[in-house]
Amino acid sequence: MRTRPGRTDEEREYYSLNQRVYSVFAPFYDLVTFPARRLRREVAALADVDARSIVLDIGTGTGAQANAFAEKAGRVVGIDVSRSMLVIARRNTRLPNVTFQQADATALPFGDARFDVSCVSFVLHEMPASIREQTIGEMARVIKPGGTVFIIDYAPPRGTFGHLISQLVR
Repeated sequence: MRTRPGRTDEEREYYSLNQRVYSVFAPFYDLVTFPARRLRREVAALADVDARSIVLDIGTGTGAQANAFAEKAGRVVGIDVSRSMLVIARRNTRLPNVTFQQADATALPFGDARFDVSCVSFVLHEMPASIREQTIGEMARVIKPGGTVFIIDYAPPRGTFGHLISQLVR
C-alpha cells in the first residue's frame, strides 16, 4: 500500500488505531450503520452516474456506498486502509463492476483526472486535520474536470478546513 513518507506521531497513531479498531469492528459495522442505507442510495442518485461513469469510493469500509453507485455506474473502485473492512466489502459485493483495494486516501494509486465521481462518506470526522486535508487534495487530483466530489459526514469539520469547505459549497 502506497503511503506518504514522514508521518507525524498523530498520523501514525491514527493509522494504528484504525487497524486495531476495524479488525474487531468490521463484522458489525453494517449493523451499526444500517440507518445510512437510504442515504447511500440517495447519494448515488444525486451523482447521476451512468454506464460510462467511473466512481471512486474513498474509505469504502464494507462497500455499502460503492455498491449503491455500482447499480448504475460503469465502474466503481472502493479503497480503504483497513484490510478487515475490505474483506467484508468483497463478501458483500455481487456486482461485477465493483473492485476493492487497500489504499491510503492521502496517496491514491491512480493517475490525475481519472474519475467522474469521487466520494468519501462517514470517514473525514475520524481523521486528524492533516490527513483530512491530504485526502481532499487527492480527491481533487483524481477527479476529471467537471467531475463531482461528494463529502458525506455527520457535520462539517471545524477550523480553517471546515471554513474552506463551507465556502466551496455556497
